[in-house]
Amino acid sequence: MKSVLALGLLIVITSIGVAQERTISKKELKAKIAGYWMGQIVGNFMGYPFESLYDDKTGLIPVDIDKYYSCRTDQELLNGALKNLRIHCNDRRGYTDIFALALGGAPSDDDTDIEFVYLHAVEKYGLDITYPEMTEMWKQHINHHIWGGNAIARKLMDEGLIPPETGKKENNHNWYFIDAQIENEIWGAFFPGMTKKAAKKTD
Repeated sequence: MKSVLALGLLIVITSIGVAQERTISKKELKAKIAGYWMGQIVGNFMGYPFESLYDDKTGLIPVDIDKYYSCRTDQELLNGALKNLRIHCNDRRGYTDIFALALGGAPSDDDTDIEFVYLHAVEKYGLDITYPEMTEMWKQHINHHIWGGNAIARKLMDEGLIPPETGKKENNHNWYFIDAQIENEIWGAFFPGMTKKAAKKTD
């Protein structure tokens, strides 16, 4: 993490096509990175009961953002004005509050967990981590509760493929799933203000 903070002390930002240099303090950078982590974790956790149930056709989720919704505890949801709310009541996503109480914290969520693995991998190998090193980290730490493109990629690793082959259309029939878009924000935190470097690592 020290290297990440050092990299962020001088941030280059592009504004209206003109690159400008701006400096921020270590304290401010740490606060912004903490805000990124918190926003992602809370967003993933709060949205878990509604995952993949709403889209452009169904419209926005009609809920308050200051409240957690659960199939078990929300009488308004079950009997009242929100009885038509789309929510996962047939699997663990609709009962995350029960899991949180039992575990003493939020349950596993692949959208967040994979970035924890990336953080661990960079702490171990550095920002120049290689595909074989990343594959090793996936094999060690990403083995349960993974879906979509990630699940296929993980299976392909056991068969001997490594990234980027594990995500290619010809090898991974779930290549188009959104997973990568919501599991790579961490590279922006590793390279704050350095969008080209962040995009290259994300790719």
